[in-house]
Amino acid sequence: MTTAAQDRVARIVDEVEDLHPLLEALFQDHPNITGVEYTHGQHEMGADFVLTRTHEVLGTQQWIGVVAKIGKIHQDLGTIERQIDECNVPRLVEGGKKKISVSEVWVVATSTITHGAQTRLHEKFQSSNLQFIDGRGLAAMIDEHIPHYISELPLPVSTYLADTHARIEETDKRVQLVQLGGDALMIDQDIKRVEYEPYVQNKEARPPRLTKVDLLKEASSQKTLLLEAGMGGGKSKHMRRLALHYTTPSIFLECHILPVLTSLTDILDTHNGDLDALISAHVPAPVREDISIHEGHYMILVDAVDEKELEQDALIEAFESLLDQVTARDDLRLVCACRFMNSAEFDRRFLNRLARYQLCSLSLGRIIEFLKVVCEKLNLEGRIVDDLQRSPLFARLPHSPIAALLLGQLLNQTREELPATMTELYSKFMELALGRWDIQKGLMSQQEYEVSQTVLGDIAHYMIENGLDVVAIGEFQQRIDEYLRDRNLTVSVDDILHHAIERCEVLVSYPETGTIAFKHRSFAEFLCAQHMTTSGLLGAEEKAWDLYWTNVYFFSLGLTKDAPDMLRALIGTDSTVPGRRLYKPIALGDYMLAAYATPYRVIEEGVIAAAKESASLFMDIRRAEEASPFTGLSAMHLLYFLQLIFRDKFGFAFYRKALETAALTIATAADSPEEDAHAVFFLAVAAIEAGNGDGFDFLLKDYRDHLPIDVSLAVLHEADAKKSRSKLIKKLRRKVRDNLKGNASLKAYVNKLYDRTLAQPPQGN
Repeated sequence: MTTAAQDRVARIVDEVEDLHPLLEALFQDHPNITGVEYTHGQHEMGADFVLTRTHEVLGTQQWIGVVAKIGKIHQDLGTIERQIDECNVPRLVEGGKKKISVSEVWVVATSTITHGAQTRLHEKFQSSNLQFIDGRGLAAMIDEHIPHYISELPLPVSTYLADTHARIEETDKRVQLVQLGGDALMIDQDIKRVEYEPYVQNKEARPPRLTKVDLLKEASSQKTLLLEAGMGGGKSKHMRRLALHYTTPSIFLECHILPVLTSLTDILDTHNGDLDALISAHVPAPVREDISIHEGHYMILVDAVDEKELEQDALIEAFESLLDQVTARDDLRLVCACRFMNSAEFDRRFLNRLARYQLCSLSLGRIIEFLKVVCEKLNLEGRIVDDLQRSPLFARLPHSPIAALLLGQLLNQTREELPATMTELYSKFMELALGRWDIQKGLMSQQEYEVSQTVLGDIAHYMIENGLDVVAIGEFQQRIDEYLRDRNLTVSVDDILHHAIERCEVLVSYPETGTIAFKHRSFAEFLCAQHMTTSGLLGAEEKAWDLYWTNVYFFSLGLTKDAPDMLRALIGTDSTVPGRRLYKPIALGDYMLAAYATPYRVIEEGVIAAAKESASLFMDIRRAEEASPFTGLSAMHLLYFLQLIFRDKFGFAFYRKALETAALTIATAADSPEEDAHAVFFLAVAAIEAGNGDGFDFLLKDYRDHLPIDVSLAVLHEADAKKSRSKLIKKLRRKVRDNLKGNASLKAYVNKLYDRTLAQPPQGN
């Protein structure tokens, strides 16, 4: 019974167009062949190929001539005899740089080579080392070295798919954080589509509605798609999964979608933002021709959108350029992965141009199930999971895959001193990864550990500061040498380099390019924060409000824990750029959670500042006093987005007391009644999210006589969403209804709040 490879080989009818490309791909992928030169043509001198092989014992080079034929080789041997004879003539290889003699000749056929033909050729060329590869032998080599050839795809396409698939699988393996017994442990995640429904008249307001979806199906049906998640939320993993799915030959045959996995840095820096140039560089011409013939599509998978250091406005412009290019071409699709944008301007500009999806946080139950699998594989006692559930870590730990994976890795190494926060989790993991426990085992010295920690922090800072994804091993070695040269230490450059690359669990090396990278960007961000904190390099700078630097500041504050001076400096920073002005209160929420041991009065100051700045931003945009791109929104839509962001960042039990204090402080000061009412509204929605079911009561009591109409309407929308039936809500509803009854001008004003963009702000109250 013939194999699939034999059947495919038997159907080859063109020697030059079909057989020669097959042999070239086969020889290039063969581990024992170190060089392949295609010599077919007028000057072939008998051989269609000349192969270079290294002698397995002596290490010397040997050269093999290949004579390839279609079909069966039996009695008519004239052409083959001539080619074998010519193979013995000395020739030039490597572009004419080296003169060699062939020491062996392979005769390859797609069908049988009769015993009589082999005997005759051996007798005629007794001094030559002849080897015969018939169709069966050729098929066996295909099955072993290029199994993708058996698919019903052109060889260039199947080769591209196979090479891309293998490269992504290797990357996936290299960056895998937890492997026990050789098996990579995975955590299933839910993915939901985000459907925003801002405040709309006569319709209940709801936060973004999330509908669970299958990402593979969504990616195949959407032209433009954005996948969002927090730090370590699994974005890169899912992008690689998409690429692996679409590089499967059967899937490609079904849909003719070709994945191109890249990053925003690669697109902008290497290809000047041009997707056509990106495709030309990544996809060979014969593969592009096949896509064109079959009217297929390129799926541009852009990972790490947020890892390109750009101001938020510039990031949005770059993103819009990508969308414009994709929209203009029928053969392009775009899938991007990014940390949460938290930008009303981003929402406004791309709301109707982009399908947005979120990787959902892991439920506590799913994290526990994952940890139980870890414990089972490590033969740990089951009660350790119960102990973990009582740990303060679970009260603060983000329910993200990386948090669960790092915790699983800690269990793999030690059960002592479990961390209490996300930053402490990274600190413990880094201690293990850099060899803290190897010191106790006598496997490394304290000096080696400390130097490794320092040089990794230095290279992380260098890469983050310069927007680098990878760095040359030679450059890393040079930085280690510069550090050691000025110090009287007993460790060597080679020892530190070997430990960092071969034994450290935070780096991944790419020998084929001579580069290294961090397994996860957050590792670089943590080590950068550690380096900048200990070196005094991290100040309350404007870049604290840039998305690119947020995690560095978060980790730095988490390492400090008690950071009143730093937080007060950040709170007092004057951010005048519109994008930063919005992002400041957003980032403050994360920063203050990180520095949880700071005196609580500072936290209260930060909450007050965040609420007042959010309200001030809203009012300035409405009054057209702030040069803002948000004017494409209506007043009620803008209010909806700003409260949604504020609620997301401050709706935690940690802030509950601060939210109450902030509301009382702002109301008591009475600086600007209308603006203050908006600030207290933001505090109220966050307080409800934090578990205070009466969050609106203070607002409705203190501002009952001068509550702005937009705030009144927003409160009613929120009350409808929560199905609140409190007396104060009922009273407010009656008041709004009575005021609107028979008041045509007020009704017109309310209509403008919902329907008219801020580019033409309504006048009057």
